[in-house]
Amino acid sequence: MAAPPVEVPCAPWATPDEVRACCGGLDPLYDLTGAIAFATAILYRLSGRQFPGICERTVQPCMGNNCGCGGEGGDQFWNLVPSDWWVRFSGASLGDGNGHFIATSGAPEFGIINLGNSCCSGTCEMPCIDLPSTVNDVVEILIDGEVLDPSAYRIEAYRRICRIDGGVWPCGNNFYGECVENVNEIQEITVDATGGQWQISVLTTTGPPLQQTMDTQVATVDATASAATLQAALEALSNVGSGGVIVTGGPGDAGGTTPYTIEFVAVQLTSAPTVIVSDVSLSGGASTVAQLQIQAGVRAPVGSWCITYLYGKPVPNDGRYAAAKFACQIALNNCGAEGCILPQRLKELTREGITMAFADPLDFLDQGKTGIYEVDLWLQTVNPMRLQRRARMYRPDRRGGIGGGIKTWTS
Repeated sequence: MAAPPVEVPCAPWATPDEVRACCGGLDPLYDLTGAIAFATAILYRLSGRQFPGICERTVQPCMGNNCGCGGEGGDQFWNLVPSDWWVRFSGASLGDGNGHFIATSGAPEFGIINLGNSCCSGTCEMPCIDLPSTVNDVVEILIDGEVLDPSAYRIEAYRRICRIDGGVWPCGNNFYGECVENVNEIQEITVDATGGQWQISVLTTTGPPLQQTMDTQVATVDATASAATLQAALEALSNVGSGGVIVTGGPGDAGGTTPYTIEFVAVQLTSAPTVIVSDVSLSGGASTVAQLQIQAGVRAPVGSWCITYLYGKPVPNDGRYAAAKFACQIALNNCGAEGCILPQRLKELTREGITMAFADPLDFLDQGKTGIYEVDLWLQTVNPMRLQRRARMYRPDRRGGIGGGIKTWTS
């Protein structure tokens, strides 16, 4: 299976220190960023786009509902928004014994596509999932905004991620919004009073964008309530619930010397909460209640999950050396320093009545070379046929039903 196409390498092929180490006569203050980027891009293309480096990518699999369920024949497809790549799912106990797939805006592998919800039914059994490219390593997996313990899964066959904790992957994915890690909302509430009551309002939302429903719940609390009492009052709210909040500090007093710290547990809520406090009948002290947001909350879309992983092929050390040499010459040429050996386009020179004609020194470009001996030697060894990209193998019997796509693999 081909990795996602990389037209620009994921990282520079050389560092400024590597360039300066082989580049005498260069101003030590000269900014090498542009020269390194140019050298990297040119050598990446001339070497047949073989070494994109180690790239990071996040995918949100299973954009349909119940995409790993069994009990239906054939292969099913789901739209993967907004990605441009499809992901193959595999399960050990699928009713039909076939893998289930996701398709995207590109041509699917077979001729059936479902751009809405899943059309299959049955029990979800999806212990393994195949990613759209070779996997070097998994950075993290987020399920409902929570990081999955790396001990719960492993990489198999360089592309398949399998659960080894007895669990299965979710069979649906809420793609309304970015797949992010949950962050607990933390508020500090200062009650400067010795009697009376105050109110705390908690606003949350549910549903996809443009269809969200707001839910506002209010708790009334005594000025001198303990942390446990305030926590119980908040947990009694329908949009917070048991385990949805942790309260420390308090109670209120004259001067507000012991503020409450309220931490809303993001994974227990439907959205990051909006918190508002107000005075009801406070007395004593300054008779005030004030709030300070210590940490803004983030709630991943409920039901979302995503995998962030590394893929690609690192640049070999000799390729880094070639890039450093090339970047050095580009920098020397740009700043007009002595020692630049980049070929210039000189064709004819007349001096003291004698005319000398030169072959076009840029003819080497037609051969996929740079004109620098060490660099061209490296290019000749890694891409002797001057290919534009790695070879592909086509399966004409695996034509897609939409767009006539053909299943391909890249070497």
